[in-house]
Amino acid sequence: MSNDFVKMEVMKKKLSKIVQHQEMRECTFEPQLITTDKNESSKSVVKQLQSSSKAFHAYLDERDRKLELKRRISDLVDLKRDLKSCTFSPETGEAPEYIHQLAATYAMTKIIRQQFQLPHPSSSTEESPSSPP
Repeated sequence: MSNDFVKMEVMKKKLSKIVQHQEMRECTFEPQLITTDKNESSKSVVKQLQSSSKAFHAYLDERDRKLELKRRISDLVDLKRDLKSCTFSPETGEAPEYIHQLAATYAMTKIIRQQFQLPHPSSSTEESPSSPP
């Protein structure tokens, strides 16, 4: 029984090779290879590819730079157009002197607390005088 299986597998492989060979005979393309001095031709091909590659990358860089410039200009034009419709400009006056003094006092108090590492009065955990002992 296993001998028949092996024969069948061998026959399948032979048939597939025959079919593949017939398909390959139908292919009519036969490439023509130009044989020259390999060192010289390969060097010139490499030089041509390098120069064309550099030129192409330079072209791409220049194109990207121009596109970025156009995008920025477009963004600025859009922003200018949007801001043109904004007409509100509030008039603000100078703050009174007591506000300036209050801000200076607060800033000094904050600096002193930081230097002496004192807690803020609102975060104090001491008991209030109205609580019973």
